[in-house]
Amino acid sequence: MGLVHKLLSVFFKEYLIPAQPISFCFEVLLCVILNIPKIIVSMILYVYFPAEPKSVQGKVILITGTARGNGRELALQFHRLGAKIACVDKDGAGNDETVERIRAEGGVAEGFVADITDRRQVMDMHAAVGRLMGPVDVLVNNAGVVKNTLFADPEVDDVITDIVNTNLLGQIWVIREILPSMLERNTGHIVTISSMTSFQGLEFHFAYSATKFAVNGMMESLTKELKLMKSDVITTTVCPYFIANCPRNSSNRILRFPEIPVEDACELIIEGILRNERIFTVPDNSFYPLQFIKFLPEDVQDMFRDVYFTNIKLTPKEENIIDKYTIFTETSNNQAFSFNACMKMGSLPD
Repeated sequence: MGLVHKLLSVFFKEYLIPAQPISFCFEVLLCVILNIPKIIVSMILYVYFPAEPKSVQGKVILITGTARGNGRELALQFHRLGAKIACVDKDGAGNDETVERIRAEGGVAEGFVADITDRRQVMDMHAAVGRLMGPVDVLVNNAGVVKNTLFADPEVDDVITDIVNTNLLGQIWVIREILPSMLERNTGHIVTISSMTSFQGLEFHFAYSATKFAVNGMMESLTKELKLMKSDVITTTVCPYFIANCPRNSSNRILRFPEIPVEDACELIIEGILRNERIFTVPDNSFYPLQFIKFLPEDVQDMFRDVYFTNIKLTPKEENIIDKYTIFTETSNNQAFSFNACMKMGSLPD
């Protein structure tokens, strides 16, 4: 143990002292000094001189969850940019409708029925895509399940399993199946549709939020692996706000800001993909505020959440569960209690 290490151990716990502490401090300082100009220039370029979108003319784009909603709209918009679309969904009828709409506009599309939670079906689907359309140039992992889950609800085990299998494991199986082909060709783009709930967990949606947090970590790990391999394969993680793609889900949401129309949301998603953005939110002005709020005290975070409320309507059964376990206590600050309650309804007390 060196002299510097011994000296630092007087003031700090052993696990807080890095190896080669003097070198470590110098390297951190050097990184900060050298990268401040780079960060400033990058921000200026991003805002005022955004990168030109790449062309997908003639490229094979595989999109999961294309039977409806975001997946269908992404398929239609990518086709209008000249891409050939491989539509993948376990709902064969809805998927066929998407394919027919693309073909009716003169586009090239093929439908593949597959449950992405079943690895064998994923392998067979990829083989069929290769035979009919050629290697996949862009993968858009869009398929997902959005359903209420309460920790205290004893009857949602199957729902939790479905959400985790589709939103996380399904994405892993599809990426692991298609990635080797991209690595062999040293080209390709892997896109995951995550969610803003990957930054801020949403009550009554714990399983969904958990999978989206996990998906972000998965994509970050994949990006680092690709960098180590010096691969030209690109990754993009998209974290959208609520999208108006399902009337049933829309009717269960009480929001300060309205849902984004599916056409507008998918246009913004594609714009970020074509600029090879590593991770972004839709709308993009939400990314940094969502990072910043994590640094605030918890009660301040709660106040901001009350202002920018995103509330979920519960079923009578779910309300009964909440009521059953809610502990009512006297509060010494009635005004604060009133403030929180009224903020959730979108108004302030007089």
